[in-house]
Formats: sequence, C-alpha cells, structure tokens
Amino acid sequence: MAEAGDGMRVLTEPCPYCGVDVAAVAPGDLPDALREEAGRWESLLVAADDTAVRRRPEDGTWSALEYGGHVRDVLSVMTERVARTLVEDDPEYGWWDHEASAVDEHYNEQDPVAVAGDLAANAAWMAGTLALVEGDEWDRRGTRRGAERFTVAGLGRFTLHELAHHRFDAEGRLG
Repeated sequence: MAEAGDGMRVLTEPCPYCGVDVAAVAPGDLPDALREEAGRWESLLVAADDTAVRRRPEDGTWSALEYGGHVRDVLSVMTERVARTLVEDDPEYGWWDHEASAVDEHYNEQDPVAVAGDLAANAAWMAGTLALVEGDEWDRRGTRRGAERFTVAGLGRFTLHELAHHRFDAEGRLG
C-alpha cells in the first residue's frame, strides 16, 4: 500500500495504460508472480532480433533492451528496499535516478541475453526475499522522497507492475 503520488495508483487500482491489477495479487503470491513475469522478459529479450531490440522509435524514448535493463535494475533496487524495510524502522529510500542509470550504464549497448539472465537472477533474489516474509512483516513501512509510503507488500506489487508495464512497452517496440 502507498499513500501519495499518482504513480502509486497502480497499487490500489488497475493501471490505465497496461491494465495490470497488482492489487489483486496476494502478498504470498508475489514471489511466483515475479518469477513468471521475469520468465516472460527472458523469452522476449533472448528471442528478439539484435537490431530490433536496440531500436528507439524516437528520440527520448527507450528501446526494448533499455526497458529490460531498467527492470533488471528495478528488481535489484526494490529487493534492497524490501530488505531494509524488514530490518529498519521506517527507512527513507531516497530516489534512484533510473534515467541516469540508463545512460551511465549504457543499457542499449549491453548483451540482451546477459540482461535477460541478470533480470531472471534479480527476480529470483527478490522472490526469495519475499518468500521469507511472514505475517505482519508485509505491513512494515518505508518512505520514498519523503511522501511516498510503501509497505513490504506494496514494494513487491510496485515491482511486479514495473515488470509487466515495461514488458508491455518493450513488446510495443518490437512489434
């Protein structure tokens, strides 16, 4: 659950863009849902033509590979946030500049098969972390940018949405 920000709506209602309803996913089902979504990403990136996976439809937009790099790193960042929330009282996450990461890490120059493998490994890491959460731990909270409040369940759902939503974006780049 989250308490502020329009981007947080996806935690309480279906996404108006991609249609994914992560609010309907029970916390205990998040590990399997994340693994399944990562498997879809792996299939997409491994099967894609190398030129097509790197193509940007227009300046200022990401390629399918850049979306893959982004969600790979989202999994890593969010897993660390879940772990912090489980051991710290109300941590402040700060802001991860994902746009800068795409440029600084040269997402579009990376190997799609390696990105797919790393994405799957990061999904397994997050799924394994969430599989250890019990009872009231799902309700432990942390804050991003001073106002966006997340529970552990909310972090898992937000991450699941990122994977599904950006796969929708990436498929659009390839199709």
